[in-house]
Amino acid sequence: MLLPVTLFLSFLVIPDIALSGSVFTYTSLAFISLLFLCNFLYAVIKNSEVKYIGAAFYLLIISLGFIILKNQAAFGAASEKHLAVINLKAQELEKEKKGKTINTAGVNGEEIYNRICIACHKFDVKVVGPPYKETIPKYNGDVKKLATFILNPVKVSPDYPPMPSQGLKPKEADAVAKYLIDKVSGK
Repeated sequence: MLLPVTLFLSFLVIPDIALSGSVFTYTSLAFISLLFLCNFLYAVIKNSEVKYIGAAFYLLIISLGFIILKNQAAFGAASEKHLAVINLKAQELEKEKKGKTINTAGVNGEEIYNRICIACHKFDVKVVGPPYKETIPKYNGDVKKLATFILNPVKVSPDYPPMPSQGLKPKEADAVAKYLIDKVSGK
């Protein structure tokens, strides 16, 4: 008999962010069905009319269904705004990730390395240029940054001569940079 009162009190404590038209609708339907349930239970208890017990049972199931739907609607309304913020952040991260993605299709970075770079660089031995195990970690896995240096080299260390431009195309520089970073990081 206290179920309509607890339903009303639970509706009062729902946060404003969780309120929606469907919450009001399901709460109203649950409240109405609970009132009918109370009437049937009163008739069964007070007048000993057993014929209403089946209707009371079905109204109890329907009332509980409306209460569950109300709670689900409130949860959905409350989480909708949070999900919108999370989706917006995920889209921003996806755009950022696509901006860092390197397309090296049709270009073999290892072949370019073996044809051009190996004359002056080794991975762990000083030749004319510095070993890659010393220089590649400075780029922190940023393929674009390393590719930019490969395309337009500048003198960095006084211990080594300046690297001449190798005349690579941007896609080739990207492929070499990706190969070097993958090789040094062990991928």
